Amino acid sequence: MKKLKILAIGCAVLMSVTLAACGTDKSPAEHVHEWGEWVVTTEPTCVAEGEETRVCELDESHKETRPISIDPDAHEWGEWVVTTEPSYTEEGEETRTCKNDSKHVERRPVDKVPHAAITEMTLASSQSYSLTRGLADEDQGVTSDATAQIEVRVTYKGGSAAAATSEDVEYTTSDAAVASVNADGLITFNGVGTATITVKSKYEKQGGGYMEKQIPVMVNDLPENTTGLEVIEFEYGINEEGMPDLSFVVQNISSKIIEVRRIDVYYLDNTGKILESDNLYVGDASGGFQTLKPGDKIKSGFTGGAGLPEGTDKIFIYNLHM
Repeated sequence: MKKLKILAIGCAVLMSVTLAACGTDKSPAEHVHEWGEWVVTTEPTCVAEGEETRVCELDESHKETRPISIDPDAHEWGEWVVTTEPSYTEEGEETRTCKNDSKHVERRPVDKVPHAAITEMTLASSQSYSLTRGLADEDQGVTSDATAQIEVRVTYKGGSAAAATSEDVEYTTSDAAVASVNADGLITFNGVGTATITVKSKYEKQGGGYMEKQIPVMVNDLPENTTGLEVIEFEYGINEEGMPDLSFVVQNISSKIIEVRRIDVYYLDNTGKILESDNLYVGDASGGFQTLKPGDKIKSGFTGGAGLPEGTDKIFIYNLHM
């Protein structure tokens, strides 16, 4: 009897366990994620988005991803390629192209080519200048606007020769008030005095050292007026026939009698610079001489081609034709 009771209790326990197991057949409740840091898994480029991912620290099978915006600076550059060759005078250019998109190009300058060595430098224009301020001098290459162009020839290593440019030589002056010079070797004669124009190679010649040429300049003042005559008044205009007309008054300022038919004159600006030279007639109506006693004046002039340079402030007599 006692054994039957124990068996009955055991059966009851077994049934209760079986019933309990059947009544709990459910999935575990989802947990709250504990996300780790975002990690870039695909880098963005200049043409494509990237991607980053984070993982739940409670269950690595739980992941989240999100895109990373295109990075306009994330190029994959190719090699630099020279597209414009540099020279002695001009920089060149090189470019590189993005492998992701050939429309993405970057450019940068290429330094000028180191200048070729100069083996010889020759002064092809005047070796010196001596002139009256403002006068043209064809023998010295001085123009009517009181300028002169320095011409220099150079020979490069290898034997080629050419006219020098501002890349080859530089010009300086010892006194710009007398004669100034620009970067291209144009001299402007500015005032009375002496100066030295120096031409120097910018680069050392083959074997070392620089080449240099010096050009002495002398700008003379007006010649002394020994004529005894002076233009004390002048006027320029158009006469009744519609022609240019220059009239002037000449006075004998000496203490002796002077006979005169023609005079050589300079037209001067208000600084004393010569604008032009001329030969004026002051004789009588028959073409003969005029006789002037001390203090006498002659009113004279000519038409049909007379011209007065713009800016004329004074007419200076420097010679008589007897």
